[in-house]
Amino acid sequence: MEVTVIGSSISWTDRPASCYALGKDILIDCGEGTSKYLEKNGIDFLKVKHIFITHIHSDHCVSLLQFLCQHIQYNPAEKYKTLTIYGPKNFKKFLTDMASLFKVLFENDDIEKYINIVEIDDFSKTIEIDGYTVTMHELKHGRLVDIGYVFNDGKTKFGFSGDCTYTPNLDNFVNECDVMFLECCGESTTENHLGYDWYSKFQNENLDKTFFAIHCINKVFFNAEELKINVVDTGDRIVIENNKITKNGKNIIKNI
Repeated sequence: MEVTVIGSSISWTDRPASCYALGKDILIDCGEGTSKYLEKNGIDFLKVKHIFITHIHSDHCVSLLQFLCQHIQYNPAEKYKTLTIYGPKNFKKFLTDMASLFKVLFENDDIEKYINIVEIDDFSKTIEIDGYTVTMHELKHGRLVDIGYVFNDGKTKFGFSGDCTYTPNLDNFVNECDVMFLECCGESTTENHLGYDWYSKFQNENLDKTFFAIHCINKVFFNAEELKINVVDTGDRIVIENNKITKNGKNIIKNI
């Protein structure tokens, strides 16, 4: 299993926003800057077949419009429906409204002429794609539903939390994962974001698991060594092979 970090930051830093590539054809989130950073990190947008959106904030999904434009412009008509986007309940309306606002599609054109849209509102179901079983967890980001995705290739369960605060469902998400990208936005947890207080608690109580901190403010990101957390940034590659985890070719100690 290989994950390439396209972006991992909050929206108000100079680091690219949330997007992670699992292999070459699966993206998790599609925040601003995704389109221009994909190619730089070895991902061909024409080969992406699945995009999983954690929640509908711009730093996680605004580049879907650019992605849709590229999908329509560079693919022949027979390949339009080869892209599937997964998102929370009412996601189709959200994406259609956004596309209409920016006139991405022709007037009165149905967006599902070009892509498949799967809305996730039953968290007991699983998705089977490209050798992965995907389970979903209903997390909270303030008043929004945030979907925590876990990808299981039969050997490792890799989780992506998106933006979330602490709720009991987050315990279930962490318990399922072997390796995870977990939010560590600031120093303290708020109603919108998980902070270092809860992140470090999870890390210290789950020594058999490997954590990577995402969506960090600069104060957390640039003090990661002092805080004893693993952070990821654009271009980083996490590879899990033969029971070994490497980041950019260097072995990762599970919890530093």
